[in-house]
Amino acid sequence: MAASPRRPSLSPEPTVLLDVPFAWRAAASDAGAAWDPGLSCWRWNRGDLPPALEPFRSKAYSYERFREDGANGRVPTPSRPTRAITLHPHQSDASRLIVQSRRLGRVGFLLGDEVGTGKTLSAWNAVLQMPEVRTVLVVAPLAVLEHWRQTIGWLGDGGRSVVVMNYDRLQRVVEVSADRNGKKPKTLKGKAQRCTAMKFDLVVWDESHRLKNPDAARTKFSVKINSQAGFIVWLSATAGQDPISISYLAPLLAQLAGDRVSDLKEFEKWCQDKGFGVSRQKFGKWVWDGNPQDIARAERLLFGGAVPGGIRRRPQEIAGWPEINRILLPIELSGDDAALYQAAWTEFRQELGLGGRARDAKNTLVARMRFRQKSSLLRVHGSADLAMDLLDNGHQVAISIAFRETLEAFVDRLEKAGHPCAQIHGSQTPQEKERQRMAFQRGEVRVVLTSLTEGISLHQGEHNDVPRSMIIHDLRWSGIDTAQTEGRCHRDGKFAQIYWALAPGTIDAAIAATVTARIRSMKAMVGDSTSTIDAIEQALLRL
Repeated sequence: MAASPRRPSLSPEPTVLLDVPFAWRAAASDAGAAWDPGLSCWRWNRGDLPPALEPFRSKAYSYERFREDGANGRVPTPSRPTRAITLHPHQSDASRLIVQSRRLGRVGFLLGDEVGTGKTLSAWNAVLQMPEVRTVLVVAPLAVLEHWRQTIGWLGDGGRSVVVMNYDRLQRVVEVSADRNGKKPKTLKGKAQRCTAMKFDLVVWDESHRLKNPDAARTKFSVKINSQAGFIVWLSATAGQDPISISYLAPLLAQLAGDRVSDLKEFEKWCQDKGFGVSRQKFGKWVWDGNPQDIARAERLLFGGAVPGGIRRRPQEIAGWPEINRILLPIELSGDDAALYQAAWTEFRQELGLGGRARDAKNTLVARMRFRQKSSLLRVHGSADLAMDLLDNGHQVAISIAFRETLEAFVDRLEKAGHPCAQIHGSQTPQEKERQRMAFQRGEVRVVLTSLTEGISLHQGEHNDVPRSMIIHDLRWSGIDTAQTEGRCHRDGKFAQIYWALAPGTIDAAIAATVTARIRSMKAMVGDSTSTIDAIEQALLRL
């Protein structure tokens, strides 16, 4: 299945393909748009696009624009760069290594530089140095698609056909085959097993740790897409924290060891042959035996040798860029809040069957989420007070939260104190997220509350030079998510103090201990020093 689009019969009028959200499909149909099953897109081919359909016109480098160009027989012409960009030396070095890896016949390259070091520019600059690459697929989280379009616009596309899409739309670039009875699978995993992917000269997986679960449908789609790709570039500052979570790098790991692995089943056997403690339990669940030597061996494979299979640099290793600094800040609960916390904790233990009641397994996840929500709300006063102290010291403050109720409680407390807040969360449109982000970046508001762990830049220096601090109010249980969250403000060579707000003697401190252990594994995997994590663990012992 080549990357050149399948063409329907051409009509006298050019075909315009539309990106119509599900909720607007009835309105698009009423306005005259039609669904084209051959292109898997909504289309218009009756001349000028009517005003009612104009909001659905496809964006540059979208899947719909790619299909539209093919349907109309358009030949890509090079776009002119919109900015004169000078890469930092570390970015140019990364581009050089990516190009060199392709010249050596490698299957791909892992660009694992720390969050905020400009991996997007490095990767696209490398693409522009490969004249043989004509078709490119970029897969990224929804929140950073516009950043990719902007980066390609800044540097120019060199006349390449480019598709920029998010992880949830991967089935768009595969063709699902029917079984012997003529039926096609309906589930995503079923489709991933019976599909053939388009061929692209180069595929970029941005925030590639999203492929860390080998059983997920998106990972299975990625295996099919990679099998047809000429070259693969994985971008992630948090590539993985154990051998299972870097299974998406199987083709590269095996090649660096002098072997070949084409799918996850072969990766399992390869791990066993090489002595990595990876296996599958009953019902196919992947497990790792926890041997820390496996992490060191994976790190040597990826980053060792004269021409490494990947590169990983921290800000302090780049001239003049500051190292991240975390402070564990105890947030004391008032007497009333402490009593409410204890009541919530007792209720939670009972839900788990630890308080004399039979355990209902179906309610365990619900109970855990409800308890975390209550704990988060009870700590709002302490974290809000910390934020106001930082504001009084001339800082702009980003607060990372996980729950909408917590966000609303922060807004109520801070705005009553005279501190209006920007809000960035998953239910907003990309345009609204950007509007809120810019209000914070320009200093129109000095506090931003966000539930996003990746895909947004909140660092000092984009539009003003006011120092930044970040409060991690709701610590994620994943080391990868925590490290990504910390990089929202501490990035692009700009320092931001990171505060982990914890209530001593609560489950939050236990969560922090778990997260530090996971970050330790992740950093060891990519060759980072764990001295900061060591200090955090010692601080936890004193809480």
